[in-house]
Amino acid sequence: ARKRVFLYFEMESWGNNWTVALYGHGGRGAPLAATTVRTTSVEAADVVIGVVGDDPMGMSVMREAWPGAVPGHPTVTDWQRRRVHLSVVSPEQMPDRWIGYNVLDVLVWPSPDTTYVADEQIAAVRHFVAAGGTLVVAVTDGWQGVRDSGLARALPVELVGSTQVE
Repeated sequence: ARKRVFLYFEMESWGNNWTVALYGHGGRGAPLAATTVRTTSVEAADVVIGVVGDDPMGMSVMREAWPGAVPGHPTVTDWQRRRVHLSVVSPEQMPDRWIGYNVLDVLVWPSPDTTYVADEQIAAVRHFVAAGGTLVVAVTDGWQGVRDSGLARALPVELVGSTQVE
């Protein structure tokens, strides 16, 4: 059977490539599965943006941010820049625990469709927002689906309709 596994860890040393192995029978014997995982080092001043969907919506061109106040980050001087890291995940593969968003500063969901998203995944997003994370959504034609989902409780507005504007 196919299983989905999220592995959450903090690196205590430098390194970009890690081997993750799954063992059965109390850790004895040969690994049942193994894969190499590539990680990226993120400095305390860096800004990390997560995008839900298949397209980063042009955000992939952002490589650095100007100095200035970023909540939860150390101050940088006028001549320093903050590196910007971007990660894209499909709705079906969103983390189902709040710790999966622990490194993010901003979560961008351009076209929220919660049809294939589990309640645990929505709860993780709500926890991210409640803990001070920034969630950016763009709700258009599918606003009723968002209004009727658990995601609506993470929004600072009540969705009641849409209006055509020029």
